Amino acid sequence: MNGVRRCIFFCGGLSGCIATCVCQPFDTIRTRLVGQGEPKVYNGVVNAAKTMYRAEGPLSLYRGLTPTLIQTAPYAGLQFAFYSFFLQIWQSFETSSPSFNQQIGWIKSTICGSSAGVASKSVVYPLDLVKKRLQVQGFEKARLSFGKVGHYKGLIDCFVKIGQQEGIQGLYKGFTPSLLKAALASGCSFCFYDQICNGLRLVDLTRKP
Repeated sequence: MNGVRRCIFFCGGLSGCIATCVCQPFDTIRTRLVGQGEPKVYNGVVNAAKTMYRAEGPLSLYRGLTPTLIQTAPYAGLQFAFYSFFLQIWQSFETSSPSFNQQIGWIKSTICGSSAGVASKSVVYPLDLVKKRLQVQGFEKARLSFGKVGHYKGLIDCFVKIGQQEGIQGLYKGFTPSLLKAALASGCSFCFYDQICNGLRLVDLTRKP
């Protein structure tokens, strides 16, 4: 990994960690709202936040933060690093025609971005699964309709119990839809980002005398 790619990896990972710390309560609430069965424990986002705060304390909003940070730093960093890597591969096959290359700019961004999302998610997916398992701890009664409910003491305990009870494949449950989501989200993000940057550059050029 050269200096530029190391810088991209580090900056992407750091920005991802900061964003995660800010958004973690919303991610935990979302996971619980999606994961609850019937009868419902929470009636909405505000009700879920209040109920969790009163019943489990403020730290309940940050359950699963450790695996999230461990996952986010490499995931965000790998996304940018892989995107740069796939762009270099793409550019090595580009034609010498500037007009043709410009026409397929958004296609290049989408494909390279999607590939970066899939590659990154494949590396960190077990941590994503463990994060969600830890986030739903504390309201097991709402999940009884889904079958057996696991109880975990923390990150390592969750990994060990999943491996013992469900095997290695248990760490990859929901892997396929997660990859599809990562491909779509990452592809769209990089595509729109590049196109907006290109648009701003054109506006800047038109303003220059």
